[in-house]
Amino acid sequence: KTRMVDYSKWDKLQISDEEDAKPSPSRPPAPVQPKAPAIPKRRLHPSDYHPERSLNKELFEPLNCRRWVRPELLDVISKWQSAKNTGDENAFKSVDLDGFEGFQVEAPGIFSFPALTDEFCELLLKEVQ
Repeated sequence: KTRMVDYSKWDKLQISDEEDAKPSPSRPPAPVQPKAPAIPKRRLHPSDYHPERSLNKELFEPLNCRRWVRPELLDVISKWQSAKNTGDENAFKSVDLDGFEGFQVEAPGIFSFPALTDEFCELLLKEVQ
């Protein structure tokens, strides 16, 4: 005889925050972890991004970040942002990924594409060696 499973209890399930949850009587409550001390926020200076011995200080300069990203990727991002800013609900679908050189579907939901310039990669390799 096949037994039917009643899933109706899942329809009435209520979600609560961890703070609202009562500890199980069979288990002791978990120990309270002390909060980490707050780290004061400060504005970073370009010298904070690289050590004095850095070979290529321009790698660590935040103002250079667009220089290191491949123009093709910047173009795709720009088109997507433009469509998104107009309120287009299908903004990402409006981007032509077939025209994005190097874009590949590796597996369902997994994509690869060139993101950083060759110049950046070469300088970074020299930096870490």
